[in-house]
Amino acid sequence: MKKNVPKTFLVQYEANKGYFHSAIKEIEKILKLRLSQLNAQKGTRGKVLDARVKRPGKIWKNASKAGLPEDRIFTETEDILGIRVVCNNLSDVNEIIEMIRH
Repeated sequence: MKKNVPKTFLVQYEANKGYFHSAIKEIEKILKLRLSQLNAQKGTRGKVLDARVKRPGKIWKNASKAGLPEDRIFTETEDILGIRVVCNNLSDVNEIIEMIRH
């Protein structure tokens, strides 16, 4: 997929990659803390299984579909980072969703 991605975008991605990785680690740390607190307060159980920065080709593809110009991709794309949270029970899902929203 990289062959369809403009070189200027790849340069921007590489320049921002360190920031993305720092951000995802910080978000993961906060999320794990909040899940632990939610478990202690309400017995709601959830676990962070995966945290990642999307590959540049996928970001480019989604931004292109949305019609974003190259200079606005990193400020207006909502799906650059991904974190997977798994709940132990279906009854825990709504509590965890609410915690994430807040």
